[in-house]
Amino acid sequence: MKKIIALMLILLATGACKKFTDIQPQNTLTTQSRFSTVTGVEGAINGVYNKFISFQSTMLKVVGTLSDDVKMGFVYQPQTDIEENNMRPDNTVTFWSSLYTIVYQCNEIINNLDASPITDVAYKARAKAEARFIRGWSLFYLTLLHGDVPIVTSTDYSITAQQKKNTRAEVFTFLQQEWSSIVNDLPSDYSFNAGKRTRVTQYVAYTYLAKLSLYLQDWNKADQYCTAILSHTDLFGLLTNFSAIFNTNNHVESIWELAANGSTTGPSVSASIPLSSPVTVLPSFYPLVIVDKFADGDLRKNEYIRPEMSGGTILYYYYYKYRWTNNTDIVTNEEYKMIRVAEIYLMRAEARAKLGNYTTAIADMENTRHRAGLAPYVFTNAGDLLKEIYDEKARELVCENAQRWFDLVRTGQAGPVLSAINYKLWSARDTILPIPQIELTNDINLNPQNPGY
Repeated sequence: MKKIIALMLILLATGACKKFTDIQPQNTLTTQSRFSTVTGVEGAINGVYNKFISFQSTMLKVVGTLSDDVKMGFVYQPQTDIEENNMRPDNTVTFWSSLYTIVYQCNEIINNLDASPITDVAYKARAKAEARFIRGWSLFYLTLLHGDVPIVTSTDYSITAQQKKNTRAEVFTFLQQEWSSIVNDLPSDYSFNAGKRTRVTQYVAYTYLAKLSLYLQDWNKADQYCTAILSHTDLFGLLTNFSAIFNTNNHVESIWELAANGSTTGPSVSASIPLSSPVTVLPSFYPLVIVDKFADGDLRKNEYIRPEMSGGTILYYYYYKYRWTNNTDIVTNEEYKMIRVAEIYLMRAEARAKLGNYTTAIADMENTRHRAGLAPYVFTNAGDLLKEIYDEKARELVCENAQRWFDLVRTGQAGPVLSAINYKLWSARDTILPIPQIELTNDINLNPQNPGY
């Protein structure tokens, strides 16, 4: 049953054969009427989040297998090719169409709000800023996955059907300007959403500006954006109870969540927890190589991942961050934790280490190490400190949003780490995935294909 559910979730990533820019425009009057009331706009935004939640399963279970963070426990050839770093342009599992569908939905909101008769100016500004952020989020991951991609800001089919690719540098520049310009239109707390942390706020924008700054190697900016979040101790902090981090919602460690709403494709299913014990059949997705990053005294070795035992022997480890599951009704109210305070500390630790501020970098890293029961880190040199920060991030964010893959590529570690894994077919091209062949066929302006494919 687990493997059937896993296959269904993978198929969500497959998408239709038609590319995003083949989406035909809706009737203009119908579209305008949708955005004439707050209820209509909220419905459109909720539609974006629904697509977002669907893609998050892809991020966990498909993109995650590109690295050493997630291993498949079954064979499905299109997915297996991705896990082996052997993805081909004709692979039926695609991230492109899912992400560009989100871009299209956001563009509909952005491009119709100005003409909307809604009189609440502040609401319109916030809704537009939220859509602009999510559009940027989608473009961010499109360029991280595929390299050069079109910056699509229109819903006009005559324009989008012929768009050319923008370079990754151009996408980064666009995102830097876009996210910086919307911060003040986003909420500075969670009261607008009844305390729920399931909508975009200033702190979500600051997080992604910090992530972008790491890619741009602007260490000062990364430090500043992280500090803009961590300085709000009235809103944010670290929990001490491991089980509460993922099994409760809207707490101080959570900066942004995606609402599960009783979904059967929520994070518990994604975690592939065995339904009874012992289960000798491997979970659909499980940690394998990454387990070696956890020392025996690391509390997360039982709290974030957990061994499946039989007669005193470890059969395998499984993910244990999200825990709600049972035999008859796999439904979860655990929400996807998109951004946690722990990640902000570790991003700032990296930035400060790069700036030579080793004492404060260690202090930031020690927040999660101390919680995990590890002995204080002893500084020897800058290189070893950076390695420990990256390893600590791998442990703390295990099976979260495919962060391990993006960090390996960004820091130049992907080749050395993944080429050493026996089930990988690593080559230098694999840091960027191919553009789906159907997209190149439908729009010749997207050619050429990425190098090596």
